[in-house]
Amino acid sequence: MQRPLSDKAGARRRILLTNIVLSGRSGTEVVTEQLADGLRRRGHDVMVFTPQAGVLAAQMRARGHVLVTDPAALPCRPDIIHAHHAGPAMAALAAHPGVPALFVSHDATAPFDAAPAHPAIRRIFAVDERCRARLLAEGAAPGTVGLLPNGVDLTRIPPRRRPLPARPERAVVLSKHGVHLQAIRAACAAAGITLEEFGSGPGRMTDTPEVLFAAADLVFATARSALEAAAAGAGVVVCDGRGSAGFLTRARAEAWLPWNLGAGVLTQPTEPGTIAAAIADWSASEAAEV
Repeated sequence: MQRPLSDKAGARRRILLTNIVLSGRSGTEVVTEQLADGLRRRGHDVMVFTPQAGVLAAQMRARGHVLVTDPAALPCRPDIIHAHHAGPAMAALAAHPGVPALFVSHDATAPFDAAPAHPAIRRIFAVDERCRARLLAEGAAPGTVGLLPNGVDLTRIPPRRRPLPARPERAVVLSKHGVHLQAIRAACAAAGITLEEFGSGPGRMTDTPEVLFAAADLVFATARSALEAAAAGAGVVVCDGRGSAGFLTRARAEAWLPWNLGAGVLTQPTEPGTIAAAIADWSASEAAEV
């Protein structure tokens, strides 16, 4: 039987977060940054361990976060370890024996997202159903793996500059893939939509994607970026270099959210025709419902 992490609801806790790297703007890096910010706003004492500290780590330190590259160098013993990635998780557990932990798997195939076997890990979570299936296939007991989906920090979302139009006029694509960009360019050009490209795929990075989303009518993205775009009030076409799912309606959002708007729903190729069909499904009212 799993024991509770705490028997004092609402108590202030010393929480240690782990992540394999804090240098850029990859998914788990942003998750870790925003989780650290949110927990600190709730009054907890947050510490972060990463073996690879870069630009993002420096930015977090500048905002007052305690961030170390050696888990034994923490200023105090944590009450709870919230772990991403097996290597940093095991290093933190070894440095602080007896501290209870939870582990979150963010990727369905990456070796470092396999859940480590350790008695201190009281809870195992998957960010979506693909990750949960992976953990179960690797030996986790059925019923022991919960879903902990990506969240959106709504304090970061600016007000929209204008209501959504009857037809989209301005679009943004944010992606770490580049192979699908030509299809999106062609479909947008045919529909008379102005397109801006961001992410490692097109080689144009941004630290504030939510600002872009709040100014766009339509966003092409998957996973966390698609969630943020929807929260910013834009219409969303869920697609990337791996495939396309279509225009995000309320019904589709309810069906696709357990899959994190990610690879598990990308059932169509990302081609000009499928992107054009998704654009044709545009509905400002559906975007507002999402």
